[in-house]
Amino acid sequence: MYQFANLDLIQGNTREPAVAAEVAKRGPIDLLFIDTDHVAEQVKAEMALFGPLMTPGGLILLDDVRMHPCMASWWEDLAEEKLELPEMHWTSFGVIFR
Repeated sequence: MYQFANLDLIQGNTREPAVAAEVAKRGPIDLLFIDTDHVAEQVKAEMALFGPLMTPGGLILLDDVRMHPCMASWWEDLAEEKLELPEMHWTSFGVIFR
């Protein structure tokens, strides 16, 4: 495992509020990378917990926005400012601007 002075490893279920509370103790999030279960229900739950911890102007990165039909539908319906980068990954890559 790599060790960096400015990196903390937090292990747990990303759908648990206790994990988000532990992250919140470290201050606002500038960059959030969501790469867990590639279904809309999971991403919605993570966005609900971690999205409010984002700094204004922060970025949320999403892997595999076209891996599952429900994910693709969620991505297409997402009203936030976003950018899709299909050339970065065979199931596409998404960026949400906060």
